Order: sequence, then C-alpha cells, then structure tokens
Amino acid sequence: MQINSTAPNAMNTSLQGMQRSSQQVTAASETIARDSTRAGGLNVEALVSLVEGEQTYAANAKAFSASSRMLGVLLDIEA
Repeated sequence: MQINSTAPNAMNTSLQGMQRSSQQVTAASETIARDSTRAGGLNVEALVSLVEGEQTYAANAKAFSASSRMLGVLLDIEA
C-alpha cells in the first residue's frame, strides 16, 4: 500500500489556517483595545473579526486533529 501526501498537505493547510487565524485575532484584539480607550465605543467590525478568527482557528485545529488521526491510522495499517 502506498501512502500519498494528502494527510501531510491537509495538516500543513490546517497549520497555516491556524497561523492566519491567530494573526487575525491578534489584530482584532489590538484594534478593540486601541478603540476602547477612545470615545465612541467599540469597533463592531473588530469584534466580528475577533469572533471569526476564534471560530476559524477552532475549525482548523479540528481539521489538523482529524488529519493527524488519519495519518496515524494509515501508518498503523502500513506497519
């Protein structure tokens, strides 16, 4: 049986998504912190971006976990 590169590619894609989501959360958090010190209240777009980044990170983490399990099963079958 030959194991193709699908699982590692899925893992890399998930890791990249987690990194982008982390950057999005950081940027949104900084915007919220900066804007909360000014008069005028909260930046709704930044709040939405924060929640979106958190959810996207969680989805990518689940995809990474599934890819890792899949690779483990393939290696167990091959062994």
